[in-house]
Amino acid sequence: MPAERVRTDVGDLAAAGAVRLPDLVADPERGLAELVEMIEAYWELTIAPHWSRIASLLDGDVLYRARLLAERGPGELFNGLDSNITWDGDTLYVTRRRVPRHAELNGRGLLLVPWSSPTRGCSP
Repeated sequence: MPAERVRTDVGDLAAAGAVRLPDLVADPERGLAELVEMIEAYWELTIAPHWSRIASLLDGDVLYRARLLAERGPGELFNGLDSNITWDGDTLYVTRRRVPRHAELNGRGLLLVPWSSPTRGCSP
């Protein structure tokens, strides 16, 4: 990743006092190498031992939701994901955003990424 992109992407967080980000902005090449090592270590210690189970659960959930979409339509799919997500006609509403935003997809796909919240945790 180009150094300028790193500086741009993390500059605001570093200015807000995020730990170790000033070092990443100052020396992106070294900082990214350290970050990659930390992420790899985290993966090996926390996720790798459970990955086959996690992947199996994710595959099952994707299959379930694809079947739901095919059999009952987008309303059933989206309205059942989370109370902050609703489908009305041809519009998807996500009400949990801090900044209101409208985006026309115009034929482009929509990538849905699972998340966890304190009230709705995910456990493998």
